[in-house]
Amino acid sequence: MVAGGCPAGVPTHWSVIPDSINSIGTYLHFQIPAKIPGQPFEPAQKLAYFMVIFLLAPFQVLTGAAMSPSVLARFP
Repeated sequence: MVAGGCPAGVPTHWSVIPDSINSIGTYLHFQIPAKIPGQPFEPAQKLAYFMVIFLLAPFQVLTGAAMSPSVLARFP
């Protein structure tokens, strides 16, 4: 993320959601969707990257900390 790879995966406009739905439909028709001009990812890849890095990874850290023995001893 420090090397400049993060901005390519972060959605900057809400249009990525309907565009990703359209590109998933394109995948379901066994075709390859077009990439966003000037971006290395297509909309579904960009949205999936954002969800994994910024939503699922912090959730995994929090649930792992919640299962810690010290937390279980403090909040039985």
